[in-house]
Amino acid sequence: MYGTPAAVSHDTGILYINSELFDKLTPFQKEFVKQHEIGHYRLQTHDEFRADRYAFNKLVGKYKRSLKQSIGTLETILDGNDTEHQKRIQSMYELALKWDAEHGNVAAAREFKRIMKKVSRGDGKNTETVQAVNTAGDKMNELATIIFQGNVAEKQTENTGDNTKTLMYMMMALAIIVVLKK
Repeated sequence: MYGTPAAVSHDTGILYINSELFDKLTPFQKEFVKQHEIGHYRLQTHDEFRADRYAFNKLVGKYKRSLKQSIGTLETILDGNDTEHQKRIQSMYELALKWDAEHGNVAAAREFKRIMKKVSRGDGKNTETVQAVNTAGDKMNELATIIFQGNVAEKQTENTGDNTKTLMYMMMALAIIVVLKK
């Protein structure tokens, strides 16, 4: 177990811990490592990227700052000078952006769209992926417009002294729901 905090037997599912490294991790990092190894076993794969995604999907949203902590775990454990490790960290960053975008973060949607366009030109990714990213990005841009328009309407309401803020918030929430359901 050179340089790795944990490993799993694909045959038995026994999790082996390298306590010298594992004990130095934060509670979140420990859980990420365990879920990563469980991913190897449950998916019966040696693919590190698939095991990373498994751990991410098990932990995202269940811990404070889980997106950043997932990326940080890989940055802590992996060698940043190794090309394959750099790809895993980048992949986790993209996964976190995608999740954040799908959950309403407009800035994340724009960044994810920018990265995917760049990737699609560089490695010939299939057009379905690019179209899906563009659709998600378009929905996020539409959502941003609705929120912006709601903020302008709210300011106008404040300026006229009308106390319809609650109605305005309800309308904005309904508009967001409609956009996300498209």
